[in-house]
Amino acid sequence: MNHHSPFLSLCRAVSAVGLLGLAAFLAAPQRAAAQAPDPTIEATEVIFGRIFTSNREAAILLNLRGLRDPALLPLFQQLSTSGSMDLQIYSMVSCAVLAKDPKYLDLPKFIKASDANLIGSALAFLIDNEAISDKQLLELASDTSVEGPQRVMAIGELEHRKALPDRALLKTFLTDKKDAVRYYAAVTMLQSADEAERTLGLTTLLDLSKRNDMRAAPIEALMLVRVRKDKIVAAAPWVEALATNEQADEGLRVTAVATRLSLEKGNGPQVRADMIAKRGETITQVKLGLIAIEFAQYLKPAQLAPLEANRSSLVRSITDIARQATQGADFTVAFDKLLAEGHPIVLNWALLYSEHAPAAARLRVRLAIINQSAIVDEQRRDDFERAAIAAQKIADDDTPEGRAALGRLLKTDNHAVVEAVLLGLFRSSKPKLSELVLPVWDNLGKTHATLTGQSDAMLKRVLANAKAAKP
Repeated sequence: MNHHSPFLSLCRAVSAVGLLGLAAFLAAPQRAAAQAPDPTIEATEVIFGRIFTSNREAAILLNLRGLRDPALLPLFQQLSTSGSMDLQIYSMVSCAVLAKDPKYLDLPKFIKASDANLIGSALAFLIDNEAISDKQLLELASDTSVEGPQRVMAIGELEHRKALPDRALLKTFLTDKKDAVRYYAAVTMLQSADEAERTLGLTTLLDLSKRNDMRAAPIEALMLVRVRKDKIVAAAPWVEALATNEQADEGLRVTAVATRLSLEKGNGPQVRADMIAKRGETITQVKLGLIAIEFAQYLKPAQLAPLEANRSSLVRSITDIARQATQGADFTVAFDKLLAEGHPIVLNWALLYSEHAPAAARLRVRLAIINQSAIVDEQRRDDFERAAIAAQKIADDDTPEGRAALGRLLKTDNHAVVEAVLLGLFRSSKPKLSELVLPVWDNLGKTHATLTGQSDAMLKRVLANAKAAKP
């Protein structure tokens, strides 16, 4: 085994600060061989242990598993024997994904893990990467010792795969004591080919929403995202009921309006026009204006009049762009100016909008988001994370124009932009991204004047290994 390969992959999984922190750790004196029979697993376990207990570095661990680098398999196989249950779960899941083989998943151990949040995120990762078998999903869904949210998630995936042998199991979740489980099961039933099941799912959703329980708003918002993502047209009556319910959370209603418009047919445009006419808080008007830009083809310029009367300069700027969009005019200049102002609410929306925007606009919007990346007092927060996501999406699209743009950004003097792009590239599963990254490796150490001579020397050795490993 090449002992550089796992750690090289680990280094490539972190942002520049994470890389330098790892380099400094590895450069520190190690214990004698008699005390450390396997220094690779020992050092890595310490690093992972720190990550698990550090909120600031939690994202680093998540980035590692996104690499899908087969060179990491031996490392994770060793870590799966760790004394830490968290590390065992994380490692077996990573092995299953890296090897593309569900046999690495020890399901009994997986089920017995006490951290429900860890199991939930691990299950989602396995499903997204098709690294869990139908048999394992059914066993998990049928085990009453497993938390309801994880069981219904497994059922939902089996339904998606058209591999659910017992549909009665799905119906049992409609009466679960947890609202999240009932909502998820009901939306899953809306995807059924059976009309009776769809009707039952819709009835359940409408009954749940009639309670007007504000505590359920986050769950309903998640289900709206799922409906929009999977184009679940059968959910339209429920979505419209949320959008027209004046007792519901206003932010939830705005999300429902956008979801209803995304399903194309129905009363979405009129509901949105009614909400605009009733004015509401400025933040709601901002959101409605952004929706108007995204779904301008369904609206008329006259419906924007109430927004134009708003005193907020941001609302008026957004409304001006929306009016141009409804008239079929080119609003590129005004839109780019709006993005450059860096309003968080606009950038959050823009990231979602880029998923459905035309190809040329998609790249332009994501580049604008990346250029808003910021690191303040060594803190990487929303602006940075948003930029990293945008960079990953450009890499995942894998277009010549996108790759060229990312290559140019890596050569800029804006350190926050460079780090965000690197992080996005590390998270992407697209091949041959090293040809973008390796040319800038040598400059990483130069941007951190606080490095000690020892860690700087270690960094140079790591970068030299990276070059040597280039195919």
